[in-house]
Parts: sequence; C-alpha cells; structure tokens
Amino acid sequence: MRRDPGKPPTVKAKQDDDLITLERTYRLITPLFGGGVEAGVPDVKRPISGKAIRGHLRFWWRATRGGMFGGSLEEMRKKEIEIWGGVGNTSGTPSSIIISVLEIPQINDTYHRYMFDANAKAIEDFAPAYVSFPLRPNENQAASFTLGHSRINGQNVKYFEFCIKYTFPYKYKAEFDAAHWAWQIFGGLGSRTRRGFGSFFEIETFANGKRFTANIYVPSSGEKVRSASLLRKYLQEHFTTHILLNEWPKNVPHLDLQAIRIFEEGRNIEDQWKLSIEKYQKFRQNRKNGEYGYSSWPEPDIIRYITGISDFKPKIDVFPRAVFGMPIMTHFPQGETPLDTTLIPPGKNRLGSPLIIRPLDTNAQKCIIFSTLKGNQLYDLYKDPSNDLELQYGLKKYSVRWCLEQEESKLIVLEGINPPMLNEKTDILQAFLETFKE
Repeated sequence: MRRDPGKPPTVKAKQDDDLITLERTYRLITPLFGGGVEAGVPDVKRPISGKAIRGHLRFWWRATRGGMFGGSLEEMRKKEIEIWGGVGNTSGTPSSIIISVLEIPQINDTYHRYMFDANAKAIEDFAPAYVSFPLRPNENQAASFTLGHSRINGQNVKYFEFCIKYTFPYKYKAEFDAAHWAWQIFGGLGSRTRRGFGSFFEIETFANGKRFTANIYVPSSGEKVRSASLLRKYLQEHFTTHILLNEWPKNVPHLDLQAIRIFEEGRNIEDQWKLSIEKYQKFRQNRKNGEYGYSSWPEPDIIRYITGISDFKPKIDVFPRAVFGMPIMTHFPQGETPLDTTLIPPGKNRLGSPLIIRPLDTNAQKCIIFSTLKGNQLYDLYKDPSNDLELQYGLKKYSVRWCLEQEESKLIVLEGINPPMLNEKTDILQAFLETFKE
C-alpha cells in the first residue's frame, strides 16, 4: 500500500511567470449521465471535457464568491468574465483559467452500464430507481430498447479516473480554490448531479513537482476527516475561507451552511446513496397505509376537484411539493378517469430544484450530504405567496397556490416520518431537512 505523504503543500506562484499549474486526478463514484452532444448520453470518446468543467466551476464560483459585490449582478458579471471568460459589453474575453483534460479512460464495455433493462425498467444495481425515472427512454426508444445498444438514452459511464490540468495566474488562486472546493463537495459531472449522479472526488494532486494523496483535513487542527462531526467542522472552516457572505445578486444560487445535513447510514457509498434517496422518496411520495395507500399530500385531491373528476372538496388547496422542482407531471393510475396534468412555474416551463443530494467518498469518510441552495430562483419564488403556479390539463389552465399557511401545514401528517407532522412549517424543504438527526 502506498504511504500517505500527508497534506499537500501550499502552492506558491513561480516568480518568472506568476502562474500556478496543478494536475489533479479524480475518481467517479456514481454513474455519469450526459456530458455528450446527445442529451442524457455520455460521449464515449470524450466523456470529460475542459469546457464542461469550466462551466461547473463558473457556477460554483458564483455560489461561493458572488456575495462580494454588494448585490450587484453587473459587478459580479464583470469579475466572472475576467476570471472565467465570456462576452462582455463590447467583445469576448478568454478565460484566465486554462483547463486541459490530460487523461481519460478508454470507454469500452467495462465502463458501459445501462440504467434500464429491455423493458425500460430501472436497474437499481446502478442507481436508485426513484431519481433515475426522468432519464427513462421515451416510448419510441423503449419500444426498440436492447441491452448493448451504444447510442440509446439510459447508457451511463461510471467509476473511471481522469486527470485535469489547471493553469491560472496566482492572483486568481483564492477564486479558483473556492470554486473547485465547492464543485468537488457539492457538485458533479453531467446531468442530474443534484440527485447524486456524476459525483466524484479528487484522489491525487501534483503540485510543486510532487504528488500528494488528496485526503481532506480540518484546516485548524490538521485532522483527517473520518466522522460526521469532523466533516461538519471541515465544512464550517471552509465556508469561512471560501464563501464571502455579504449580499448576493437576485437569483444567484449560493450555499447555506445551516441547511447542510450529513447522512451516514449504509455499508458503502452505493448503499448510502440508495438509502438516502429512499428517505427523500418516503417524504416526497408519502402515503397512508404503505406503498400503495392514499397520498398524505393534498395535490391529488386538489387535481381531482378542480378538474371536475371528483366533487370532494379538499381542506387544503395547495401544491407544496412544487418546491422540489418543476415541471411536475401527474398521471393517475388505471381504474380512474384518464387524467394527466402538468404543473409549471409562472412564465416558465422548468425550474431546477434547490435541493442537493451529494454522495461523498474520501476513502476516510463516506456519507451523503443534503443541502439547499439559497438564491435559487424556484426557492425565491416559493417564499413569495403572490406567485401562483399554472396547472395544465389538456387545453385548460388553472392558477393554483403552492405556499402553505401555518394552519394548513397542521393538517398534513406524514406516515413513518419523524416528526410526522410539519409542525407548522410552511417551508417544505426545511421540514424535510428537519427529519435528519446528527
């Protein structure tokens, strides 16, 4: 076994060119979806690209450093273009941070896995079925779906290693470090990263002419992170270092330390991911009397009533689970009047979820991190009761509420959840995070 040489050294700039060069090797720890030209399908020739990584780092730079501009989107944008490149008011600016993919695996049958069998049914050995459902092949693809097909939706690549080279001026070191740290703790590669797909972790760093195993340490004590308590301490100290808390521009998502929960149940990272998604599913799809019982949430009764399928008027006429992400398509089971509806946000067809479910495997510590993004556009809309949603039923459209009032929250009781009631919580995401005990 290779000896652990300890923490990497502080990276110093060369005096001759004032540039920092880092080579970092990563390992994928959950299946990768997307990343190629075809939506939902990885590029088997080039599954990792510098352009895609720059896009991820740009997002996490905003999420960590966007608060240092006094709430000015224009000032943040100027700095973003200076560091990461882009088109300004007059002309394009190249990125100051050069990203090169040095090593990528040869993608052959060893790295091909299929999320769906020949009947387009999710295969749970590869990823939890509940979060794989949106990646299911459509009706035409399902009709011709065969195992071994190399270009069909549902293919994924997982558990390979790749090496990335970063070159940038020393003056941007703090900006790069913040973005990279957040990306490898909360982000991922490809699509569906907020539900755990494409998670990875750094395993080795080459800097100052030496290679170092990339373990994570609590900065103040030098302790290797081996427990949830040390991980929380590690996160607290890095939040202080990397996240400049001031005022974020409107609709710029950013991290919130108070919203982080750490989930450790399970034997390995695959088991932890599966159990964490089951916990999420049990809350979001909660039913009375077990798996096939009546929904504990008010939306199904509301849909039946306002579309005229049922005369029963529910006590609550709110769609609170929309905060987990939209659109939401509802299909009622066979035996009922055919009914398909779509719930969308005001003026848009789609808004991403503010909830992050991120598998983390550092060898010394394996767990799932749950968190939410402040400033997420959907979450900001959710907190304003004046923003109604649109329920589409055929050619008909209905304006519906999604913000719970305290008295309404008392009427929602979730089975098998602790606490079972929302305890007058009108924020469903916060109610979900309170089900965790650390």
